[in-house]
Amino acid sequence: MSSEIYDGLCACFQGWLVDDDLRRRGVDPADAGALSLAAKFVPFYGLCAYLALRPPLPTRPPPPPPAGAPARAREELGRRASQVCVALASRHAHPPRSRH
Repeated sequence: MSSEIYDGLCACFQGWLVDDDLRRRGVDPADAGALSLAAKFVPFYGLCAYLALRPPLPTRPPPPPPAGAPARAREELGRRASQVCVALASRHAHPPRSRH
């Protein structure tokens, strides 16, 4: 008796999650048809079929870079390169003394 109650609770919760997943994928749960019904009312095998055959998630285009981003990146790269060049030049101009 208790296992049937548990199975019924799991089926209700499972059906709720299927509807939310369909909405997230841009599909109205009423339009999903047999796949949605199988996932809700056929324990285990219905959910396995749903997971294998569900529609893909909608893709989002990548966000555009902020205005002036490439120019700022080039300026920063140039500033860092000049700092490295100055540091290397000063290291070669004044080599470390040997401790002999």
